[in-house]
Amino acid sequence: MAGAPNSPFPEATVPDQHKWPSECKAGRRSLNLSSEKAHRKTDMVKQTITRQKLMGCAHRSPITGEINLRGIEDIPDFFVVDLLERQRLPQEVQELAGDPYLFRPVPLKYRTWKYHEAWRRSTRPTITFKGACKNEHQMMFHALSVPTIDVPIRAGRYSTLIFFVPGACLVALVGDGTLTLGAMLLLYVLYAISMGTNSPAHIRHERLFTAPLRLGFLAFLIIPINFNSIVGAIGRLATALLLIVDLLVGDLSVFRNLKFVCTHQVMRILPSRVYVCHRIGAEFTELAFGERGEVPECIAGFRPWKSKNSLVADVGGLICELRPMSAEDWLLVAEEWSMGGGRPLPYVCLGTFAEYEDGLVRPSGSVHDINMEAGESTWARSRKGAELVVEDIDDTSSDHVLDSS
Repeated sequence: MAGAPNSPFPEATVPDQHKWPSECKAGRRSLNLSSEKAHRKTDMVKQTITRQKLMGCAHRSPITGEINLRGIEDIPDFFVVDLLERQRLPQEVQELAGDPYLFRPVPLKYRTWKYHEAWRRSTRPTITFKGACKNEHQMMFHALSVPTIDVPIRAGRYSTLIFFVPGACLVALVGDGTLTLGAMLLLYVLYAISMGTNSPAHIRHERLFTAPLRLGFLAFLIIPINFNSIVGAIGRLATALLLIVDLLVGDLSVFRNLKFVCTHQVMRILPSRVYVCHRIGAEFTELAFGERGEVPECIAGFRPWKSKNSLVADVGGLICELRPMSAEDWLLVAEEWSMGGGRPLPYVCLGTFAEYEDGLVRPSGSVHDINMEAGESTWARSRKGAELVVEDIDDTSSDHVLDSS
């Protein structure tokens, strides 16, 4: 890796061409499938999603907290991402299951939304680039460096209106005009806060801002409760119960799931906006959700692949974690193809790697190293070019050095 002036990393020579592991010529893994399952077939059709095709399409509902993609009617729901440039995929499940260049895309929904919001609002990234690639990866580095929960849990990221709206309706049973008016006013205030905090910078503040209001209303409900009116008492208790459930399921869930907050530190940039990363945080992800699979050396360029490593791709503006396809995944794809009447299933080809005339598979473009110790990589960059430095915006560190060829 080329070293910058005053760089903490030692300098290393850069060969003229990639030195890819020789065993990648075949690059196949043999998975244990029964003969019947191994010969199941599927048919997939190649789709192309242009860069930034999906940019600006991710929106978050301020009420449910769900992330949705709008205006993508012409984008197919792809099942597989192929990193190798080729015209067609094999049809037999056994051969597909042994292909190291095929991955299952797992959308990082909240990270994609924050990526799109930064793009829409022209947010100043927390990392600045110097060099030829400064406009290429700046926003993606910013999106990966933002602390986010990537695992598929709600973690209290929904509006308190989910529980307060039915509670406000039950207040009508009490027959207290002052209480009903207070519930309606609080309803509008909570709605305004939900809308006002529906941004990456303020989303975590919604429950903090509304907690005093909800606790005050809860006390206003319980303290003057009168059991002489059974209907009124039921209305107060039911509304109070909903508010308590919201505090337990929503507010406490925010703190309970802080263990899943993480950032991704980019170690290597592959062609077609594919990133080899080191996850910082979310220590209990594998324990709670299972292993994510090991990316082979022919993709990452180093071994061993650790549980904290991740392979992330920008697929037309959709941030996805790429996980190796298992035999079970391919059987599900074959079943989906069969249930669809044999209609080809779409897959996306990124063309990160290509097979050259000598039969070896190498990256289709330049590879940029960041945070890789000298001598750690099993392969090198294609050619030496102008140096590219990545540094924190507050100038507290400047220890990321890339080759911007």
